[in-house]
Amino acid sequence: MLLPYAEQADLQDLIDFSSPIYTGRYGTTSIHPNNEAAARTLVPMFRCPSDGREDLFTQFDCDTAAGQAYRGTNVVASTGSGRGTARDPREKNDGLFYDGSQAGFRDILDGTSHTVVFSETLLGDGTIARTRPVQDYDAVAWVGHGSVMNPDVESLSRGPVWGWFGYRGYAWISGKAYASTFNTYDPPNTNHPDACQLAYGWFSARSHHSGGVDVSLADGSVRFVTESVDQEIRRNAGSIADRNISEGL
Repeated sequence: MLLPYAEQADLQDLIDFSSPIYTGRYGTTSIHPNNEAAARTLVPMFRCPSDGREDLFTQFDCDTAAGQAYRGTNVVASTGSGRGTARDPREKNDGLFYDGSQAGFRDILDGTSHTVVFSETLLGDGTIARTRPVQDYDAVAWVGHGSVMNPDVESLSRGPVWGWFGYRGYAWISGKAYASTFNTYDPPNTNHPDACQLAYGWFSARSHHSGGVDVSLADGSVRFVTESVDQEIRRNAGSIADRNISEGL
């Protein structure tokens, strides 16, 4: 929905909002024909020049059909603090973005200058590994099913896991959590993998910038958030209405 405001109205016209992004079931999926052209189109404003990784993803946790591909994104939307049930954007959470969200300025009770809307992320490498990758900070540890809340993500991601996948930021057009979202649960550029239960979990802001990441706030400003930012300040900045103002972000 942002595309026309960035001189990308023609690309928005390629998207059939009445059709799904992909069809089929796990192992037999394909990008819906009505959205295939849009899905593989590069959007320059969604890419960071400091991330030189390939941004054309030919598979993800649900395989694409032969010849199909998604274009990735380094810009991700905030689903909130990641605390409690807010790790799961399938339900209304404490951030701006979740399935079916109609949140607006009226709902940002903590103030637009204290609420994170977008951040940077790093693209994954597009692979699945059963053994821990040597470079694992941009991977996602698949910790299986369950309903863990408020975990130590480092311990969770370094414990027994089903595998690691490199699909972070794989598709700007997809609303899947690790495709186009993050939460403020862990520090920026944390040196351990993110963790997910099925497709939902704890996905950090990440960049190749030394010392932190750029985020945009609900008032339209952009701020550099350091890796050493206070934990409660950081998590409060993801929430829109916990009445804990994130001064010092």
